[in-house]
Amino acid sequence: MPTILAVNLCIVLVLSAFISYITKDGKKKDKGFVLSYYQLSHRRKVIRTLWELPFIILLLTLMFYLTELETIYKLSLSALLFFVFIGQFCYNYYKWKQQEKA
Repeated sequence: MPTILAVNLCIVLVLSAFISYITKDGKKKDKGFVLSYYQLSHRRKVIRTLWELPFIILLLTLMFYLTELETIYKLSLSALLFFVFIGQFCYNYYKWKQQEKA
């Protein structure tokens, strides 16, 4: 089970880096609906990150009660999601404030 998670995580990270590289010079949208996360401004990324919080809590709650994973895996995955969420929020908030100063 842990090797499947590691492989999936690597695939997601590579695809995310590739899409981010492709869209880095594109125009970022600050108003209106955008489906692609990579086309959002940093301000909108902060807002979308905050909107993800209830879904993450729901996902973790369901994982704890409905899966047969060992407790160490549940706690590890919870900690990983928590730190990724906090890191994503802090990074986008920092970049948003930098853009406001410029």
